[in-house]
Amino acid sequence: MTRTEYNRTVDHFSDGVYRFILKMCKSKEMAEDVVQDSFMKLWEEVEYIAYDKAKSFLFSTAYHRMIDVLRRETKFGDIENGGVRGGEGEGGAREPTGGGGGLFFPPPRGVCPPGGPLPPPRHDGVGTDGAG
Repeated sequence: MTRTEYNRTVDHFSDGVYRFILKMCKSKEMAEDVVQDSFMKLWEEVEYIAYDKAKSFLFSTAYHRMIDVLRRETKFGDIENGGVRGGEGEGGAREPTGGGGGLFFPPPRGVCPPGGPLPPPRHDGVGTDGAG
């Protein structure tokens, strides 16, 4: 694909890709980011993609990028709103703690941190001592 064909692709398909993503994610900011990422990916692969396949490439790339962003937000929370989605901090969900630029999630109860002491052995009556 040539530079002229790439520019023509931007003119013809950017609005359609934007509306397609906006319809599914309901967020203007996310849709704009996904469309921009999709066109950046097309530009990176411009010499390998034929002009007649550009529309398919853009819609597929945008769809998969949107899924990735939604999964990341579900897993880590909305980055722009403090890292934790609303409602996840209640009802037993783990909250990020610590500072220094990274998030640290404390281990669940009953799990020893790496390098920490082992829990005491359990004596629940099951064993090979011959009793029973």
